[in-house]
Amino acid sequence: MSRLNGDIKSRRAELSNLVSQKQDQEIDCHHETSRLRQLQRSIEAETEAVESLFRSFLA
Repeated sequence: MSRLNGDIKSRRAELSNLVSQKQDQEIDCHHETSRLRQLQRSIEAETEAVESLFRSFLA
């Protein structure tokens, strides 16, 4: 019976560890998504500035 209890405790610890890892990865994913969206906005702004400058040279 004590072996069974030990197995249960071991499985619970393993499950808890997996849940923690999953939550950490989700947080990392959300952070990376935010970072990439900010980068996209920055690139779009720079592209617009370059296109505007190019149009002024053509005019």
